[in-house]
Amino acid sequence: MTKLKCSCQSPVLIVSALAMLAAPSQLGVAATAGSNLSSIHFKVVADAKVVVPVKVNGAGPFDFVLDTGTSETMIDSDLVAQVKLPITGTTIMTGLRKSSVLLTAHADSLELAEATVKDLDLSVVQLSELKSRYPRARGIVGEDFLRNFDFLLDNRQHLLQMEKGTGPMAETLTGEHVPLSKPNYQGETTLNALMLIVKVPELRPEGLRVLLDSGAFAPILFWSAYRGPRSMGAEGGREVI
Repeated sequence: MTKLKCSCQSPVLIVSALAMLAAPSQLGVAATAGSNLSSIHFKVVADAKVVVPVKVNGAGPFDFVLDTGTSETMIDSDLVAQVKLPITGTTIMTGLRKSSVLLTAHADSLELAEATVKDLDLSVVQLSELKSRYPRARGIVGEDFLRNFDFLLDNRQHLLQMEKGTGPMAETLTGEHVPLSKPNYQGETTLNALMLIVKVPELRPEGLRVLLDSGAFAPILFWSAYRGPRSMGAEGGREVI
């Protein structure tokens, strides 16, 4: 089966992966006895990218970028060879400008702090662009991993908290709760995408569907959503804002 991966990007925010966004009532959520809540401090590197330590089949940890705008978890081809992951097939990655066919490799387990997902197929990539800004990058944690948890990105403390099942996180977070929209990109249903409807009356009265993406340092607006004057971009003669 062909999988569509959306690699669009927008800014770092507090996220609940199941059904809502929420502002924390305090910095972080205290774990209770018997809860499924795990915490880990992350670091921020080039262009505000969130980096977390990840174990692959028990090996590591390795530095992975946490990216809520990427639907499938990716792993550097060199790391696939290093930890001897079996190749399982191919997947199609659809980006802003082009689509690519990638190999997939199977991991028996992927661990981030105490949060573990078993039997996950990873997209095999060469992270040359990311490595040019952060040489230690070995992969990207996407929504196929994160969808198994509620999670909180606490930017002030550089703290990531993840909770599997019901627990104190949903009860502790207060503030406005924003429902997620049905994932859709250019008429195609996308997998594992955190989509929101935002109001921008100057652009579109009915609202814009946007992707919540921790892998970007600034908001990005597709030119198809822009109704003002346009200029020709230098890249391939495409219209850009």
